[in-house]
Amino acid sequence: MADNNQKIAEYKEDDIIVLEGLEGVRARPQMYVGDLHNAQFHILKEILDNAVDECLAGGNKMVGCIITPDYYEVFDEGRGIPVGINPNSKEKKSTLELVFTKLHAGGKLKNGAYSTGSSGTHGVGSSCTNALSSYFQVWTYRDKKWWTQSYSKGKPTSKVIEGKPEGNYKKGTVVRFTPDTSILKTKLDIKALVSWVRNSSFLNPGVNFYLKIGDKEHTYNSNGLGDYIEYITKDLNVEALYKPFILKTENIDVALQWFETDDSSLNSWCNSSPTIEGGTHLKGLISVISKGFDQWAKKKVYRAEDLRTGLYGAINIRIAGPEFDSQTKEKLMNAEAEKIVIEQIGKEFEKYLNSNKTFVNKILGRANEMRALLNKFSQEKKALSKLKVRGKASLPPAEKFISCNCKDSESRELYIVEGMSAAGTARMARNPYNQEILKLRGKIMNVERVNLARAYESEDVLNVLKAIGFDPSNKERNLRVGKIMLLCDADSD
Repeated sequence: MADNNQKIAEYKEDDIIVLEGLEGVRARPQMYVGDLHNAQFHILKEILDNAVDECLAGGNKMVGCIITPDYYEVFDEGRGIPVGINPNSKEKKSTLELVFTKLHAGGKLKNGAYSTGSSGTHGVGSSCTNALSSYFQVWTYRDKKWWTQSYSKGKPTSKVIEGKPEGNYKKGTVVRFTPDTSILKTKLDIKALVSWVRNSSFLNPGVNFYLKIGDKEHTYNSNGLGDYIEYITKDLNVEALYKPFILKTENIDVALQWFETDDSSLNSWCNSSPTIEGGTHLKGLISVISKGFDQWAKKKVYRAEDLRTGLYGAINIRIAGPEFDSQTKEKLMNAEAEKIVIEQIGKEFEKYLNSNKTFVNKILGRANEMRALLNKFSQEKKALSKLKVRGKASLPPAEKFISCNCKDSESRELYIVEGMSAAGTARMARNPYNQEILKLRGKIMNVERVNLARAYESEDVLNVLKAIGFDPSNKERNLRVGKIMLLCDADSD
């Protein structure tokens, strides 16, 4: 109950704060860039995404990134950013300034300039980078001239003026910025950056990617996702079970290949932006794989995920207006993406399977074997929970089990007897130091004829396992008794 004498803080009109412009981004950066431990990479990626979006729009064949101790720089050879007064804004400011200083201002909010698909959808990314940078400057080539504007912490420090960037840049856009370390205290994840640039080259065949970190220069150029599969499996040292399935359609790039291994990796992107948590496009691909193999299955013990044992693959879908679960774009939500994948890949994947029945049977056989092993593991885990109490081995109930005083498992003897009368006789005749008695009610289950799951449901079977100290998780199978004797009638059962 609240203390009636507790003083309640005043709540007045001036307690309500109104954040203008990009102040909200600086006040709550996690809302826009996610975990601050990865924020430097994320704000750099926002600018890189814009350069890749120019590739998707068909106006760019170069994406470059330069990392120095003082600043990060991203450049492309695309169409540049419009610099004239924006007719859709009340401020009557340059479009260039609006793009970098206003949330929800950008060319990807409607179909048109980026109708082929882009990773940006909310007009938020580049302005967030600007807001979280102590220094930010952009140069863009429009109307046969270079234009520039500089900013600090999201606010312009100059007007849009003519000005050419340093270096041999002929056209496109150049963005140079320094992260504000008063907010973004952790360093740039170089490993994540290199991985992003390399993967982007696989996703955008024909585009040249350039990365310079300090004095070291790297260039990347690929023929597509087939090269990506080769790259991620080059150190596996395992045999490929069949040739890769590679398909490029109007909306989709996909590559799949199975290997002789228990590991697997299936990655996804939307408009070249990684969807780490998958989404509807990956759901569609998994459905295609399952339906493709299911039509050949004579016996289906496996589940859909068992078919992906040994599978290494990737899919990149291009759609206009992608919907993600958050600004960090980790999961695609568009319902139509699943349908697009199934319609454009399904029949071609069936043709791929039809070309090699031996391969299909191999995958189906492995999937059934994998499910059998997983079922066995699950059953043993279930048995272990019944055989142990709070992590320690349990014994049968006292009314059915008579223990001994011996602490040495090798010297301990267990007599399994049939019926209560026989148990009484055995108890009187036993040596209480090292001989134990387990009473059975008569004939028990024949475990050779049933599966493990059903066997572990039997109380008598569990009592036998508890008495001998069987632990399915112990590979050495050390028992708590050295000898097991059966005292029973000479009946056929």
